[in-house]
Amino acid sequence: MEIIGSKPRALMSVLVAVYYTAGSVMVGALSYFVRSWRVYALLTSLPMLLLLFAFLWFPESPRWLLSEKRYTELAHMLEDIVEVNGNGSLDEEDCQTTVDPEKNQ
Repeated sequence: MEIIGSKPRALMSVLVAVYYTAGSVMVGALSYFVRSWRVYALLTSLPMLLLLFAFLWFPESPRWLLSEKRYTELAHMLEDIVEVNGNGSLDEEDCQTTVDPEKNQ
């Protein structure tokens, strides 16, 4: 949620709640139709296997990059965010000065 802008953040929070509720209803319906506990356990566990590899597609958190002092990667991420948002341009020197405290001294 930290990458999402302030305007769509409320909508995204609602969507997360909607998907959680829909998933809860689907689990209940699945348990009604699937009578074997082994099949039920398999069907409810298989979607989690997809999430094991999801980390390959998600970027690191900007806050985590900052806390780990990975300033170059953070600068590239901020440049990408500015490009996607279309809010002007981000000068590389300004970006480095903003994220790298050693350059501010």
